[in-house]
Amino acid sequence: MIIKRLGLCTVLVVGLVITMAQAESYTGSIRYGDGLEGAEVWNTSTLSWTVDNETNPGRWTYHYTFNVDSKAISHAIIGVAEIFIPNGIKEGTELSCELGSFGPEVGGKSTPSIPADINGVKCAPSEETLAYSWMIVTDWDPGW
Repeated sequence: MIIKRLGLCTVLVVGLVITMAQAESYTGSIRYGDGLEGAEVWNTSTLSWTVDNETNPGRWTYHYTFNVDSKAISHAIIGVAEIFIPNGIKEGTELSCELGSFGPEVGGKSTPSIPADINGVKCAPSEETLAYSWMIVTDWDPGW
């Protein structure tokens, strides 16, 4: 009887380890007014994302796309926990991204919709665009 129970426990543990190692992917989007904040001229903007642990095995890759109808995108800031700041960005992240605390004035570019400083990852397109996509690689799991 003890041997059967031990065997069953071993199967459950091995099954759990195999399940935890499987690839995961999450997708979603938000619109202005439903959690996405930005300049009012972007009141039809959307932010969509795909997060997976397959693109860079052993790490999480966050793919973002920000779309607006008018007024080119100068930068986007994704909020992160303060403890993410020291070393949260890993190799493979877009070169235009930086970690920091950002407020109403970001590197000479106005961000009037931010009421206070925010810890985040700021990414900026290399040219004027109404659709901006970027990628952040980290070892931080997605959190809701």
